[in-house]
Amino acid sequence: MQFNTKQMREEALLAKGQYHFTVLQAREKVSSNGNEMFIFKLRLDNGHKKFQFTTTLVVMPSMFWRLEHFAAATGLTQKVDSGNLMAQDCDGKEGYLELDHRVNKETGELEAYVKDFLKPELPPEHVDFIDDDIPAFN
Repeated sequence: MQFNTKQMREEALLAKGQYHFTVLQAREKVSSNGNEMFIFKLRLDNGHKKFQFTTTLVVMPSMFWRLEHFAAATGLTQKVDSGNLMAQDCDGKEGYLELDHRVNKETGELEAYVKDFLKPELPPEHVDFIDDDIPAFN
């Protein structure tokens, strides 16, 4: 059987874009460098198909913004602000993320990765209206 390996890999690659995600499982681990990290098994939904995807968040100063963005996307900001986020707090949480592509440094292959977690924005009909007009004094 003959096939084009590069084409097969590229067609299996998730497209760039924004996806709704659900955390199926979160685990805590310590990296080989001694940094604490979260490993998330996610279900991504693009409206047509659902995919499973794994991503990692390392808890270290230069990457802390990613954990803060994950917390904002999933409603866990208070847990992160208190410095007390646990893996079980993340299970079942939902939000949106942006998926992008990069070349894997070890294999040279194109791969999908989570570029960022997106803070939810309320649709205009859900924003509370505040009447801040000053009445005319006649």
